[in-house]
Amino acid sequence: MVNQAQMLVDLFEKIEDPRIERRRAHKLVDVLVITFCGVFCGYRSWYEIVDFASVREDFFRSILELPNGIPSHDTLNRVFQLLNFGEISRILSEWLSHFPKANGDKDQLVHIDGKFINGSNKKNNNSRSTLGMVSAFASETGICLASVMTRLEKDHGEKKSMEKLIDGLNLRKTIVTIDAAGASPEIVKKIVKQNGNYLIALKANQKSFLNLCENHFLEHGNHAESFSTDEKSHGRHDNRTYQQLSIHDGVSLGFAKTLKTQLEKWPGIETLVKVTRKRKVGGNPSTEKVHYYFGSVKKDIREIGNAVRSHWAIENKLHWILDVHFMEDHCRTRTGYADANLALLRRLAISVMKKNNPMNKRTNLLMLRCSIRDDFLRDMLFSSAF
Repeated sequence: MVNQAQMLVDLFEKIEDPRIERRRAHKLVDVLVITFCGVFCGYRSWYEIVDFASVREDFFRSILELPNGIPSHDTLNRVFQLLNFGEISRILSEWLSHFPKANGDKDQLVHIDGKFINGSNKKNNNSRSTLGMVSAFASETGICLASVMTRLEKDHGEKKSMEKLIDGLNLRKTIVTIDAAGASPEIVKKIVKQNGNYLIALKANQKSFLNLCENHFLEHGNHAESFSTDEKSHGRHDNRTYQQLSIHDGVSLGFAKTLKTQLEKWPGIETLVKVTRKRKVGGNPSTEKVHYYFGSVKKDIREIGNAVRSHWAIENKLHWILDVHFMEDHCRTRTGYADANLALLRRLAISVMKKNNPMNKRTNLLMLRCSIRDDFLRDMLFSSAF
């Protein structure tokens, strides 16, 4: 029988050691596995991770060599400052890409969004801005497929990072959803080049396009393909109506030039979507909001509505877990690449947790059990689901 623990060890052994040889008192794979297990169990600081590993030294000796015992907190910190973020991101992304998709032959939903880590900003030193992580998240499987780091003064913000992220993804048979901040022709071109479909929120940052879309539904809304949903939860009653029109439907003469411009600007564009949400909270009067989307997707309106609604999964199932359970904003690691490399391990931990948690047990209980029992940690990290 294959030792399942060896799979995780083999994954981390692909990472190149940045240290000079004479200063390698501890094997790099030992440092990586110990840190990942500590992160998986919810520990945030190097001191906490080392203390956890010291208490569980017998467990780690059963899967690692540890020629010089448990590394110190200074060793963990120094190694993670030096590790090549791009290399680690690529290796983890390639490994996660082999996890099976949830829908078989159906298109996979991939949501792209960014999250900034507040604790990474040295407030008394403006030379280093807050670290941002732009991630691609598959909502049906709960897998964070890839992540790219950004610091505003070096990488020009989220859009450039999204472009870099998309370059490393295989988007065949996928629908990529992005909020209005990612409404960039360059991003759309890259998605189409990677054989993916896109569905992007449309707001006032694309004013002429938004006006065209509003006029389109004003003239042809009665003939739009549509359906509605009703949801009740947490004292709220939400009614959503989804409508879909082809962008090639006739427009009024005043928007003919704008239509031509938008068709040239956005490659592969086919669909315009309008979502009207009516919300009532308790006994308060209902409020109404309207959102617009555009995309290359040629699907039934119910599938498109599901893609629009599912975009929030990257907030609820990734960013929220990072903030609440992993307390990412409270991590004060800032030097070198240590903050970005730790952020990668947190996203890997969530992906592994989702993959090896078929009963969908609560995240905080899983982390607690793994932090105190060797058998739970071994089952979660080294199960056959890998």
